[in-house]
Amino acid sequence: DEAEEVQLFVDEYKKYCSDNVMKQVTLGMMNILKNKDDPDFDVVDYLGDFLIQEGKKLEREGEDVAKKEFDAVLKHVDEMSSRLIEGRDDSTIAGTVFSNFSSSRA
Repeated sequence: DEAEEVQLFVDEYKKYCSDNVMKQVTLGMMNILKNKDDPDFDVVDYLGDFLIQEGKKLEREGEDVAKKEFDAVLKHVDEMSSRLIEGRDDSTIAGTVFSNFSSSRA
């Protein structure tokens, strides 16, 4: 039924916001409350800048995780290539290709 589908979407959206957005918004709002008495403090500019910085930080962290995982996959591929090379005669085309690939990665 359509109402159930909408409710599922709303529940997923709430969870996503809770897990990925609200922490940063809450931290930004806490900093705003600390500076609320400063007449030169621009709440909108501050919150916008803060959320952009937080987003960039999370993006860098995600890139670091992705790079580590990608490096692990490459290491695994290199190990598997080495195992294949050990079992092949280097005079075959496949042996030559694997040998060249493996030596170029070292």
